[in-house]
Amino acid sequence: MGKPAPTLQSLWAKGERARKSWALNAYEHFRMELSTWTQCQLPEAKSETTIVLCGPTQVGKTTLLLELLGVSTSELKNVSDTLRAGQPVGTSSTSIPMIYHESADEHWRLDNSTPLSVDSLKDALKTIRQHVEAGGMEHTRVATLYIPRRYFDPDRHALPRVRILDLPGIHPQNQNEAEFVRSVAQKYVPTADLVLLITRADSLSFLNPETLTEDGLWALDWRLSPARFCIVTTYACKFESVQIWLDTPGKTCTVSSLRQRCAEQLDTFGITPPPPDCLFPLDFGDSWANAPARRRELAGPLMNELRQELCERIANAADPLGRLHHVRDAFNIAVKLDSAALMHLNDAQRDADLAMRKRKSALNKYKKQQEKRKKRLVEIGDENSISNASHEVRLEFEKNLKEMLPRLPAADDTSAMKKSYLRRFSLNFQTALWRCISRLESLDSDNEYTSKILTFLIAELREKENNDDAAFFFEEFIKKIDSPIFDNYWLLVPGPKFIADRAQLGSCMEKATIWLRERFAEACNRAVKVQKNALKQQQTRMRRGLQRVQARIEQLEGDGAAQQDAMMKQAKEIANLRGALAADRQRASEFDEILRAALRKDLRARRDAMITETVPTKRFLQLIEAVTISYRFRERFTTLLASTEDLQ
Repeated sequence: MGKPAPTLQSLWAKGERARKSWALNAYEHFRMELSTWTQCQLPEAKSETTIVLCGPTQVGKTTLLLELLGVSTSELKNVSDTLRAGQPVGTSSTSIPMIYHESADEHWRLDNSTPLSVDSLKDALKTIRQHVEAGGMEHTRVATLYIPRRYFDPDRHALPRVRILDLPGIHPQNQNEAEFVRSVAQKYVPTADLVLLITRADSLSFLNPETLTEDGLWALDWRLSPARFCIVTTYACKFESVQIWLDTPGKTCTVSSLRQRCAEQLDTFGITPPPPDCLFPLDFGDSWANAPARRRELAGPLMNELRQELCERIANAADPLGRLHHVRDAFNIAVKLDSAALMHLNDAQRDADLAMRKRKSALNKYKKQQEKRKKRLVEIGDENSISNASHEVRLEFEKNLKEMLPRLPAADDTSAMKKSYLRRFSLNFQTALWRCISRLESLDSDNEYTSKILTFLIAELREKENNDDAAFFFEEFIKKIDSPIFDNYWLLVPGPKFIADRAQLGSCMEKATIWLRERFAEACNRAVKVQKNALKQQQTRMRRGLQRVQARIEQLEGDGAAQQDAMMKQAKEIANLRGALAADRQRASEFDEILRAALRKDLRARRDAMITETVPTKRFLQLIEAVTISYRFRERFTTLLASTEDLQ
């Protein structure tokens, strides 16, 4: 017995996928011709439909999803407490991207594993969170959680079975978790078919796209493709101001007016509101259950209508043909990326100019230091300068000896023929010895080492020690002529006694002068040695300083050249990016024509197939399919994709 003939209904169902394939192929062909920057922001035509829930911690994301999936209102708290797995209130209950499904039986399951008890499930969720907080979780990890059937309302309006990802809450306290959340958002949000961006009605500042971008969450910039985002504000009926608004006399409260109120609140935060049909001010869960009865009575129809509309948006997003609308997003994305690239280039150029100015300023400063150090190195001279200074000091000392030391009285000088006179003369000579040294301080010289040597000599020789040492040479002479019975020599004539004392005094003067010369020479040599050592150390320090300055100058010059090259390379890359994005914008603006051409091609192929088809039923079915395709797309899109000629 042969197979039964296929019915018209079965043939129609079989051809449903083929009736969409031409459009999806056109979309994928269009997507692949875009630049990598724009392409990676659009979902693939044949990939699984993905809907993402994203928002801060503790705004009710998971509760909303559970309610949309059909979990009974009476069981929401039980399911939520289980999923929280002991996490305290105020923290996110979801630690990794999570997909929720109704279990085929009455058991909890994680990733379709063996049945789990409530405690076992909590332990498994705690372990996952610990991995995330320790920084050991890959951002590609997605968990699928199956909820027991008993928690679902059997009379619920079921959502299409699509991949709905509940992402972890943004801005968690743990730093590793925060990094994980950012990477997860950047991975799943750009290519999602629909994004439910959720925040509390009293925390609308989170929706500011600029703030999201600054936090590294540029994928949540809903301005790029507002049609792909549903902005849900939770706890929308919790506050007393809502009750006042609902009770306003003569005011008809509708979904449109509620959305308008939400848009006005966004505007107070400086946020340009999205299109009204993208706003969903909702209340659900404990917040809705605990609201006053009057408020629930007035706002209940609005909440039901918004909930129904949100379910329809999710159902429409599950239709693969809905991705054709992403073409408009491609244009917006290219414009935004181009604007961001230009802004980045301007910021980079400004930062580079500022860095260049700072570098030039630093370079000038170091070059001035270099010149100053070189000049100073020349000024401090060399060892010859020290030797010249020493020679200058020695000559001045000898000059002082000649000019300042008193001469021995003449042998026939009768005024000197007194022992008291000779005694005073010896003391004056000793004093004059020190004056020969101290007078050197008044020496005026252009050689800076002269003053340094003199300072060293005065400190080294010291007046008291010098006078005490000089007195040693006159001790015998002073004792000899001290306390004489007669002060005058006999008859004031140069007798033998006077001549002997005079000769002894001359000998003392000569010995003291020789001693002073030797002591001065030794001190001078020490001063020269000290100055030469100090000069060597100073020269070494200055040369090292010059080397450091020179190295810094070379580094700054090298950095400047490298930065210039990097800026040129970056400018070239951004120019290429902007060129590619301009081509993307042009390509996106031509998509209607691309889609029209693809439709014509498909319709002509169907026409050719009808000509060769021998079975009248199939031929009629193919004709109906062609007409259905044309009018379906004419209704879905603003342009008439198929002409009368194509339908003929």
